[in-house]
Amino acid sequence: LLVNSLGGSPSSAYKIAMAIRKSYDDVTVFVPHIAASGGTLLALIGSKIRMGMMSQLSPVDIQVWYKNTFVSTNSMLAAKQSLDKTLSMKSVDELTYLERHLADSFDPTVMEEFNRTANMGVVYLDTILKATGYDEPKRETIIKKLIFSLPVHGFVIDGDLAGNIGIKVEDGNANVEEWKMMRNWCLKYINQAEDKHFVRYVVPKKKGGVVVATRVSYATVDMSSMRDRLPRLPNVCPRAGRIVVSDRPGVNRLARPSGSSVRIFVCRL
Repeated sequence: LLVNSLGGSPSSAYKIAMAIRKSYDDVTVFVPHIAASGGTLLALIGSKIRMGMMSQLSPVDIQVWYKNTFVSTNSMLAAKQSLDKTLSMKSVDELTYLERHLADSFDPTVMEEFNRTANMGVVYLDTILKATGYDEPKRETIIKKLIFSLPVHGFVIDGDLAGNIGIKVEDGNANVEEWKMMRNWCLKYINQAEDKHFVRYVVPKKKGGVVVATRVSYATVDMSSMRDRLPRLPNVCPRAGRIVVSDRPGVNRLARPSGSSVRIFVCRL
């Protein structure tokens, strides 16, 4: 699974991740460049994640639209906790004008929505990690780090830090041929965008001692239907064994060593 994404809707990332995980027992994820936010959620379905020196994941605290900008649910909850601590140590008469204004500005309905949204992120992440085979103590550690402990949403999580957090990470060069192939795919399409979501699947065709993956069909799909569509694809292409997710439909031909079998799903997050 090749992931290159700056992120997006956590619900879309969750649906794609679970659809792929329910279809395959063993998924190797490749992150040559960046899998941030929702891309990190998607990458975490990997039985192992291959990362290099320039690869990065990110925290997955949910971002919400608030007063004409996106803010982390953590920011609002932290601000509320800080104000509660201040107010608990003072009487009403001791409050400064600014403290009174801040206290009056908090809308309990908005705060509850932020809290529920933060809990949604916890549930999504825990479900993905559980489906991938992480035990409960590991899940609790990873959830704490990825949602609550790291400084900001854009914080860089490199391979070393990801491993220290407890994520199953491998050096991209563990298989140089595969890593080079995935980097080339990423390089070819990294700056190209699409306004549609594609699923493309290929079957291997032998030519001159090399298995060449030749595209046989593709489908344009709505993200809301990904959960239903992906599990049926193995019946369409039963010999396949690889998934690729990127921001653009893939090339028609992909060289692989003799004896390999390849399936490529190319989706836009």
